[in-house]
Amino acid sequence: MQTRQQRSTAPARGRQWGAVLAREAAAGYDASGDPDVHHDRCGDADDSHADPVARLDACASELDAAIAAVFGLDLDQLPVGALGDLMVFASAAKDRLEALLLTVVTEQRRRARLRRTGEAGSQAAGGSDPSDGDGGRDQQHDERDLREAMRNRCRLGAGEAKRAERSARELEDSADEVTRALRAGRIRVDHARVITETAAKLVGDDQREQLIAELLAAAERLDPVALGRLARRRLGEIDPEAACRAAQREESDRYLNVRQTTRGSVRLSGELYGVGAEALLTGLRAFARPDAPDEHRTGPQRQADALEALIWAGLDRGTAPTEHGQRPHLNVLVPWQALVEGAGTAELTHLGPYPWQLLRYLLDDAVISRILFDAKGTPIEVTTQTRCVPAGLHRALLARDRGCRWKDCDLPAGFCDVAHGAVPYRDGGKLGPANAALLCRRHHRRFDLEGWQMTIDGDRVNISPPPQPSSHTTTISPNHQPGAPPNRKPGTQPRRPSTPPTTPPLF
Repeated sequence: MQTRQQRSTAPARGRQWGAVLAREAAAGYDASGDPDVHHDRCGDADDSHADPVARLDACASELDAAIAAVFGLDLDQLPVGALGDLMVFASAAKDRLEALLLTVVTEQRRRARLRRTGEAGSQAAGGSDPSDGDGGRDQQHDERDLREAMRNRCRLGAGEAKRAERSARELEDSADEVTRALRAGRIRVDHARVITETAAKLVGDDQREQLIAELLAAAERLDPVALGRLARRRLGEIDPEAACRAAQREESDRYLNVRQTTRGSVRLSGELYGVGAEALLTGLRAFARPDAPDEHRTGPQRQADALEALIWAGLDRGTAPTEHGQRPHLNVLVPWQALVEGAGTAELTHLGPYPWQLLRYLLDDAVISRILFDAKGTPIEVTTQTRCVPAGLHRALLARDRGCRWKDCDLPAGFCDVAHGAVPYRDGGKLGPANAALLCRRHHRRFDLEGWQMTIDGDRVNISPPPQPSSHTTTISPNHQPGAPPNRKPGTQPRRPSTPPTTPPLF
């Protein structure tokens, strides 16, 4: 394990080693191996008379050769310490190349501004003339064209191009010392953004310069998030009113985008500030349940499950505004044929079609009503809603089970559903202490979809695997009807007829 002193000097060793590799790849390597001896081909000759394009080509070739030389190394022959230095060098090189990209984007923005305003300025060879036809485009069009160029020529995604253009815009007014530190690889782009944005909130030049120097020193030992905390703390100490104004402006920038995709999923993106952001983190932490014994989730999967649990908690409390006299709830429209056969397609209100096999577990705790349609598809009868799980039964199961009854699962009752036992609801099973138990949502779905069996004897709940081995596929019993869900008890005949009755029963 590296000590603090070793970690602090690792970036410097990585940069020195990278310089040696670059010179070696460019045939300018000094036999002494001294990283302080420079033989930069792209800086040779008289810089004042060298063709800038030719110098750019030479530098790009040297950089490409250096990267190729690093890829040509036999990593198996390198000691662990050298691998660590190579890792640091690769990370530092990535940061410096990102800074180079933002520098180029900043120059592109500057030239576009010159074209718009018609100001005189030196134009590079091959550059646009201020009098060309593009001079009448406004700033938004220029920024859009710049993002399109990055997408088409650099093969960046739309989000990456937008972030690069925004970062260049934010760093245009950076102090000289911040720009030098960024180009030298001492700080990352996120560090530079934190320093620039924080310094801009101060009015006094002396205070601004002192804060920039302090944050630059801290940036070499802190990650960007920790630097942001330090910057906000120091801003509040130096100028509390400026810190308050900045927080109010940031609060007004909050947003959340919710977009449906072609895959039937929902994609979230957004940004929260202040108390709203703190409330979200607190809620996710509260509902971030541990993994079940047979479950191995990634960090993002745990966050997604916690957000879903947080949403369910909010809906179940019934405190949300009503919609047409009812509290917000999931609406699932199931055709009678799919309900009888246990397979088919249901309709969700917002997302549309979804496999009914993956939604059947909702019947174990739902409010159900029947809607009859005539031949033209016009509703002609709607029955009274019926609640599946009475409140008294739920309290009884909480007292008896205390949590998920799946073997070795210790999730508490707050993460559990009421699951039908040996006879499921779709087969006419009635909920009661002898035909219901608490299962967490993961095990409830496994129980419902994979044909596991449940036997209840007093307060003892036994859940056994399906008759045939099954992992993610449905177990098929010898008496299984095509399209019907598996039987819970081996050897029993299906409780439903092979064809649906002409008149569906009332729920």
